[in-house]
Amino acid sequence: MDEKQKVMLRVALNSAFGDYDSLRRFLLEACELDLNQHTHPIVGLETAYNVAVDQCIAKGKLDDLLQNLASHTNPDTNSIASTLQQQLAKSRQTAFPHALPDPFSTLFLGGDDCFIGREALRQELRKMQGDQGRSRVLVVNGNKTCGKTYTYDLVRQLDSVGDRNIIVKIDYHSFREGALEARYQDIVETINTRMNVPASAMPTRFESPTRWFQNSIRKFEAVARDQQKCLWLVFDHFGGSDTEDKIADALASTTILALDETKALYVVLIDVDPARLKLEVPISRRLLKDSAALPEYGDLVTFLKQAREASLKLTVSDAQIEHAATEIMDSLKTYNENERAYEYSQLTCKSARQLGFLP
Repeated sequence: MDEKQKVMLRVALNSAFGDYDSLRRFLLEACELDLNQHTHPIVGLETAYNVAVDQCIAKGKLDDLLQNLASHTNPDTNSIASTLQQQLAKSRQTAFPHALPDPFSTLFLGGDDCFIGREALRQELRKMQGDQGRSRVLVVNGNKTCGKTYTYDLVRQLDSVGDRNIIVKIDYHSFREGALEARYQDIVETINTRMNVPASAMPTRFESPTRWFQNSIRKFEAVARDQQKCLWLVFDHFGGSDTEDKIADALASTTILALDETKALYVVLIDVDPARLKLEVPISRRLLKDSAALPEYGDLVTFLKQAREASLKLTVSDAQIEHAATEIMDSLKTYNENERAYEYSQLTCKSARQLGFLP
């Protein structure tokens, strides 16, 4: 859901539930979600609505929530929930049922976004899940405009097939400038927006910032493991400052933790030079690696053929698909190199609609 849709959902809850207890009872019955485990009546209803929306999304209960709100006796709530159901049905990928067994085969991300090619990345992510824990760290590199950051969009598809995985993006572009301790705190707070570990259960800060950070990651992993879930940490836009050089030590310890000491932690490092981690050779050799690159003509043809199969529009010929891929490549030539990476998705989705693969 985008932010506008979340606001609409909070309005729907506000229209139907004017007190905390009735909201809590509804969520228990409709979504098997106990609001008391995530907030408290004393914080106020506005916060309770926000927490309810965020937790239903995080735990894969959004469809249950909307279904029950759409049948609510309050007409405003009913109308908003029905509208949201229609919007989400339209934006979800056409091949969603086909992707359930394998989220990493996702083609359409929703709206005008799609995930083209990157077969090596898809294979490495599958290997992370099925390698008995020996390879749970992936390093993704490539040139400046090759779409490395789109890696997170594919990993995030795990969120759409249930609540067994917890995916957190740690984007250094969104952090404040500051000393090492402040940066560690930013990272831990970002992860805890999904983990919801009470402050009283977190490691104390009487130790060094680096040790506190390491123990915090251990705590998050232990909580995920106790819940029989997998915690995916995706680090992106890692910079080259002196502070981030020191954070590289923390990333190295997190890497070792994922490879050798834990069972529920998975780490994806985007645009991080493995040499900066200063890992010993036996550990470094166990890192999975992917080199991102922009799609080429063959990738577009393969993508559109996969979309044809997923949508069952088998009357569309290979020649039509090849022609569509040629048109996309020709259109891309009108953009400069920096813009091109951001146009593949929109142009390909437009072509998929014209061919009947998308509604």
